Amino acid sequence: MGGYARRKYAEDPEAARALHRERTERWRERNPEGYKAHARNSNLKRLYGITADDFDRMLAEQGGGCAICGSTDPQGRNFHVDHCHDSTVIRGILCHPCNVGVGNFADDPDRLEAAAAYLRRC
Repeated sequence: MGGYARRKYAEDPEAARALHRERTERWRERNPEGYKAHARNSNLKRLYGITADDFDRMLAEQGGGCAICGSTDPQGRNFHVDHCHDSTVIRGILCHPCNVGVGNFADDPDRLEAAAAYLRRC
């Protein structure tokens, strides 16, 4: 931030924040793809500590599809970062149905195995 901007912010912080929001909104409108990429990278960094490049590399390393079913269709807007909620270790990239399935079983392998055994009964 330059000297002029720093002085204006000190004089009227609320007006400076409003000006910043306005400039940001104009930039977003002129650069929708750039904003989308920035937001994706920012969210991945904040939530999982990885970059969009890391995500893309992980997806490619598991064959370009879901780590569980192999589908290359996310069956939703995007693929999901699957991680252990206790250790925060990233396990892989999942399609929407597999991510929801794992989540509904509370990340418990015993429950998932019991469900698989149940399904195999018929």
